[in-house]
Amino acid sequence: MTFTRVAHVLFSIISLLVVPNFSAQTVLSSTWFTPLDKEALRGREIADSLEAMMPCLLPLPDWAGDVHGSGKRGVAGQVSEKFGGLNIDGETRFIQGDDAGTATIIGLRVYGDFDEIFHYEISRERWKTPVPQHLYDSAIKWGQFDGVGRVSGGNPGSGSARALQIDRFVFRTSIKLSESIELSLGNGPHHWGPGIRSLYFDRSMSPAPYARLYIDTGPIHYAHILLRTTHPMEVLDSNEIGWVAAHMVDVSLGAGFSGSLFGAVKWRSNDNGVSNRIEASYLIPVVAFRPTEYALGSADNALIGAQLIWRGSGRRSRNLKTLYGQLMFDELLTNKLVEGTSWWGNKWGILAGASLNSPSGKWGGVLEGSAVRPFTYSHATEIQAWTHARKPLGPPLGSNFVDIVLRLKWVVQEEYIVRFSMERVFRGLDYASGPLSGFSTGSDVFRSYLDRENDYGSTFLQGVESEFQRLSIDIARPTGGAFGISGIEVFVRGSIRVESHFSADGGGVAIIDPFNSYRIQGGIRTSRVLEGRDW
Repeated sequence: MTFTRVAHVLFSIISLLVVPNFSAQTVLSSTWFTPLDKEALRGREIADSLEAMMPCLLPLPDWAGDVHGSGKRGVAGQVSEKFGGLNIDGETRFIQGDDAGTATIIGLRVYGDFDEIFHYEISRERWKTPVPQHLYDSAIKWGQFDGVGRVSGGNPGSGSARALQIDRFVFRTSIKLSESIELSLGNGPHHWGPGIRSLYFDRSMSPAPYARLYIDTGPIHYAHILLRTTHPMEVLDSNEIGWVAAHMVDVSLGAGFSGSLFGAVKWRSNDNGVSNRIEASYLIPVVAFRPTEYALGSADNALIGAQLIWRGSGRRSRNLKTLYGQLMFDELLTNKLVEGTSWWGNKWGILAGASLNSPSGKWGGVLEGSAVRPFTYSHATEIQAWTHARKPLGPPLGSNFVDIVLRLKWVVQEEYIVRFSMERVFRGLDYASGPLSGFSTGSDVFRSYLDRENDYGSTFLQGVESEFQRLSIDIARPTGGAFGISGIEVFVRGSIRVESHFSADGGGVAIIDPFNSYRIQGGIRTSRVLEGRDW
């Protein structure tokens, strides 16, 4: 019996515990913030149920998030009402250095609650941002940009900086079926996990249409989601459709620990002569996907994973500490692992992190590392790969990488927020020339794993070795209080990205060029969607 089958048997046993234990717990939504935001600390207090971590940190378009049906005033202290007014979201920044220009975001947002039973949020934004040449070319080709949204126009840069016009549409509607069950429909990104990155659904994914069932039984939380994915072809407005079914069961283990089991499967909408296929077997809650896939005799892409979180406070202080880790298996045969032959199909990822925050949110730090084996998340076709709208659903680096991230935050004199970020990345890239140029090294999740050179000898960072580091410092001053509007910041930001490629074996150059960038930015913002990305 393979490791994946054993894990799914355990998943089924634990998941079945959810069904008979409904209790009058409150269904909660959450925020998209990173572990260093003060709002995230408040969100955690609300979202925890007997210290069990919510399985879905759903990125929301509003600044501080809204906690639906919690009976509390929410993260930002808003009073629940049927119509929260017409809110303006936006950002204007002036960029000097590489790809200089002006970036703007303007959007409208509405939200509200009806009797703490029905909740809605709708946000529409239009982005205009200068980008480097390779990102411009890719966005024009595929009609999608880096997890933000659909490209509706572009300026190639004659007489001005290259710039893209991007439309982003996010909405969510949810209804409480009982005090323990919530059903939501929407279009948006997701983040399953407590850290900066996630091996399952990462906050940098593109918005996707979805339906989600969420159950809160106190010590056990359960989420089941169906996502519709799009896969642009070479010709714009030509898309193939895929589907993702995923679920996660999260259990409070006591002493500050909570553990989760994750399962997911991705399949083609049109397959074997059947159009618009939605496999009913994958829609059944608490049913393990991998054994179901075997029983169906399908070649769908199934993933499983496990997560462990510890939260606590210091004995001498009330500082908040978090340790967390994730494991994810795309494929694993234990006998191949014991052989030590580096079989290509042993595809897995690991993530671990730790954060330390003051109770007030005045200061905090988080250190996180992740590593993903070659060919992980990929499949025979892009439609079955763990992707959507030319963006990975999981880590934005795809696979065949090691990533280390450090983030620090400090509130100075109660007026200024200083955010420092450092990221170090090691990855292997495909060859553009030489004898191996026709083979995949397992780094591009959009490329078929059938393009591999052979079945054995697959190692971390194989291919052209790439190293890059990103450094940024962001100094902001909240100014919205003077106008009675939460979330407005005036800011300045400096960032550096330096990349180097190495090919010690003389195999040739990488399929992409090294990308270096030096930028100084300043402006005013009410939205920080994908702030970790710096184009």
